Amino acid sequence: MFRVILETMYRALGVGRTRAFFLLKDPGAPIVRFRFGLGQSATEMRAWLEVPINQGEDVFGLALHRQKDLVITDSAAEEVLPLLPDWHRQLLRSRRFVVLLPLVVDQKPLGLFYIDGDHSAANILTSAVVNYLKVLRGQAVIAIHQKSLQSGRRR
Repeated sequence: MFRVILETMYRALGVGRTRAFFLLKDPGAPIVRFRFGLGQSATEMRAWLEVPINQGEDVFGLALHRQKDLVITDSAAEEVLPLLPDWHRQLLRSRRFVVLLPLVVDQKPLGLFYIDGDHSAANILTSAVVNYLKVLRGQAVIAIHQKSLQSGRRR
């Protein structure tokens, strides 16, 4: 189900111009781990295998710990640069848009959907499109709830 959701997000924002990942939070460490993604090469993927999560000091920490959806239309904007971790700034050598949608179930952050794309395509991030992305993320939350309900009934 998560792959279908991620692929739908990826296709909605323009295949070839975007990258979309699902990062799963490690319950025992302050990191999220790459689970699967679209739009990146194997070399690019290595940088995402373990993403450190700080307590709200950067966009990844803000999204997960404060459980906030973040939409950044220009990764090179002055107010955004201090919130991007150094490793991320090095990966995004050109201006990009970035969308971070945390996956939170019962107030517990489980991971996040990460999408970035060419800054020139940032105009696609209308409120309707962002709401569509949030609905897709919501479907993942519903699937997890359903799965946990089914597991609870079996016990």
